[in-house]
Amino acid sequence: MIARTIKNVAAAACVVAAAGLAGCASVPKPGKFASSTPPRLVAKADQTLAWDDPTAFGPVPAAEAARGASVCGSLDNDKTTFKATGYHPGALDANGNPFPGGGFYCVAK
Repeated sequence: MIARTIKNVAAAACVVAAAGLAGCASVPKPGKFASSTPPRLVAKADQTLAWDDPTAFGPVPAAEAARGASVCGSLDNDKTTFKATGYHPGALDANGNPFPGGGFYCVAK
């Protein structure tokens, strides 16, 4: 259940990033380090979920790279592939609860 929830949340967050790469808006980039205030998934007006502050993510640590590739890669489809460009150990879900093991910021390659 947790893996499915993480995948669904990541998918919702990546829709925004993918749209940004298509020219709808610029895609925010993670910061140089994880912020002391964790990013949180929030519902937008159209009821999709997006990270409230992608710049709160830091770089993906080497120890988390394989997991980030797996989480973000699970969003791949026939038109788009995704990669983890940010990680935060305390990223919060839409209910304000921390994701076990942290969260990734996925963007289209």
